[in-house]
Amino acid sequence: MIDERIKKLATSLVHYSLKLQKGEKILITSNGADAEPLVHEVVKEVFKIGALPFIQNDNERLKRTVLMHASKELLDLMAVLDRARMKEMDAFLGIGSGENSSETSDVPVDGEIYDSGP
Repeated sequence: MIDERIKKLATSLVHYSLKLQKGEKILITSNGADAEPLVHEVVKEVFKIGALPFIQNDNERLKRTVLMHASKELLDLMAVLDRARMKEMDAFLGIGSGENSSETSDVPVDGEIYDSGP
Protein backbone atom coordinates (compact mmCIF):
# COMPACT_ATOMS: atom_id res chain seq x y z
CA MET A 1 0.00 0.00 0.00
CA ILE A 2 1.29 3.41 -0.95
CA ASP A 3 2.02 5.98 1.73
CA GLU A 4 -0.64 8.72 1.54
CA ARG A 5 2.07 11.36 2.01
CA ILE A 6 3.63 10.27 -1.30
CA LYS A 7 0.29 10.68 -3.08
CA LYS A 8 -0.14 14.12 -1.51
CA LEU A 9 3.38 15.16 -2.56
CA ALA A 10 2.78 13.95 -6.12
CA THR A 11 -0.45 15.94 -6.31
CA SER A 12 1.29 19.05 -4.95
CA LEU A 13 4.18 18.73 -7.39
CA VAL A 14 1.96 18.34 -10.46
CA HIS A 15 -0.75 20.87 -9.60
CA TYR A 16 0.97 23.46 -7.41
CA SER A 17 4.70 23.42 -8.17
CA LEU A 18 4.53 22.63 -11.89
CA LYS A 19 0.98 23.83 -12.62
CA LEU A 20 0.91 21.22 -15.37
CA GLN A 21 -1.97 21.51 -17.86
CA LYS A 22 -3.74 19.11 -20.19
CA GLY A 23 -1.64 18.31 -23.28
CA GLU A 24 1.63 19.55 -21.80
CA LYS A 25 4.70 17.31 -21.92
CA ILE A 26 6.82 16.66 -18.85
CA LEU A 27 10.18 14.93 -18.55
CA ILE A 28 10.50 13.13 -15.23
CA THR A 29 13.98 11.90 -14.37
CA SER A 30 14.78 9.76 -11.38
CA ASN A 31 17.59 7.80 -9.85
CA GLY A 32 17.61 5.31 -7.05
CA ALA A 33 15.03 2.70 -6.14
CA ASP A 34 13.63 4.83 -3.32
CA ALA A 35 12.40 7.39 -5.87
CA GLU A 36 10.16 4.89 -7.67
CA PRO A 37 7.01 5.22 -5.50
CA LEU A 38 6.95 9.00 -5.95
CA VAL A 39 7.64 8.77 -9.69
CA HIS A 40 4.81 6.25 -10.01
CA GLU A 41 2.35 8.57 -8.25
CA VAL A 42 3.50 11.63 -10.23
CA VAL A 43 2.99 9.75 -13.51
CA LYS A 44 -0.54 8.73 -12.45
CA GLU A 45 -1.33 12.35 -11.54
CA VAL A 46 0.08 13.59 -14.86
CA PHE A 47 -2.18 11.17 -16.75
CA LYS A 48 -5.20 12.25 -14.66
CA ILE A 49 -4.94 15.79 -16.01
CA GLY A 50 -4.31 14.67 -19.57
CA ALA A 51 -0.65 15.64 -19.74
CA LEU A 52 2.08 13.50 -21.32
CA PRO A 53 4.81 12.05 -19.08
CA PHE A 54 8.22 11.05 -20.41
CA ILE A 55 10.32 9.01 -17.99
CA GLN A 56 14.08 8.66 -17.65
CA ASN A 57 15.46 6.46 -14.90
CA ASP A 58 19.18 7.06 -14.40
CA ASN A 59 21.69 4.69 -12.87
CA GLU A 60 24.64 6.68 -11.57
CA ARG A 61 27.00 3.68 -11.64
CA LEU A 62 26.28 3.06 -15.34
CA LYS A 63 26.45 6.79 -16.10
CA ARG A 64 29.90 6.91 -14.46
CA THR A 65 31.15 4.07 -16.67
CA VAL A 66 29.99 5.89 -19.80
CA LEU A 67 31.43 9.22 -18.69
CA MET A 68 34.80 7.74 -17.69
CA HIS A 69 35.29 6.34 -21.21
CA ALA A 70 33.37 8.81 -23.36
CA SER A 71 35.00 10.73 -26.16
CA LYS A 72 34.32 14.41 -26.70
CA GLU A 73 32.36 13.39 -29.81
CA LEU A 74 30.05 11.18 -27.73
CA LEU A 75 29.56 13.82 -25.04
CA ASP A 76 28.76 16.46 -27.66
CA LEU A 77 26.21 14.18 -29.33
CA MET A 78 24.63 13.31 -25.97
CA ALA A 79 24.26 17.03 -25.25
CA VAL A 80 22.65 17.67 -28.66
CA LEU A 81 20.14 14.86 -28.14
CA ASP A 82 19.33 15.91 -24.55
CA ARG A 83 18.80 19.49 -25.68
CA ALA A 84 16.49 18.41 -28.53
CA ARG A 85 14.38 16.36 -26.11
CA MET A 86 14.22 19.16 -23.54
CA LYS A 87 13.11 21.67 -26.20
CA GLU A 88 10.01 19.51 -26.72
CA MET A 89 9.06 19.55 -23.03
CA ASP A 90 6.88 22.02 -21.18
CA ALA A 91 8.06 20.95 -17.73
CA PHE A 92 10.80 19.02 -15.99
CA LEU A 93 10.87 17.19 -12.67
CA GLY A 94 13.95 15.48 -11.25
CA ILE A 95 13.51 13.05 -8.37
CA GLY A 96 16.62 11.62 -6.79
CA SER A 97 17.33 9.13 -4.07
CA GLY A 98 20.75 7.94 -5.08
CA GLU A 99 22.53 5.55 -2.76
CA ASN A 100 25.88 7.18 -3.48
CA SER A 101 25.74 10.88 -4.30
CA SER A 102 29.48 10.84 -5.02
CA GLU A 103 29.29 8.11 -7.69
CA THR A 104 30.39 10.45 -10.49
CA SER A 105 32.68 12.70 -8.44
CA ASP A 106 35.83 11.37 -10.11
CA VAL A 107 34.62 11.88 -13.69
CA PRO A 108 36.99 14.27 -15.51
CA VAL A 109 35.75 17.82 -15.95
CA ASP A 110 35.91 20.06 -19.02
CA GLY A 111 39.45 20.39 -20.35
CA GLU A 112 40.71 17.08 -19.01
CA ILE A 113 41.69 14.22 -21.32
CA TYR A 114 38.86 11.94 -22.44
CA ASP A 115 39.55 8.22 -22.56
CA SER A 116 37.73 6.56 -25.43
CA GLY A 117 39.34 3.19 -24.72
CA PRO A 118 37.64 0.03 -23.42
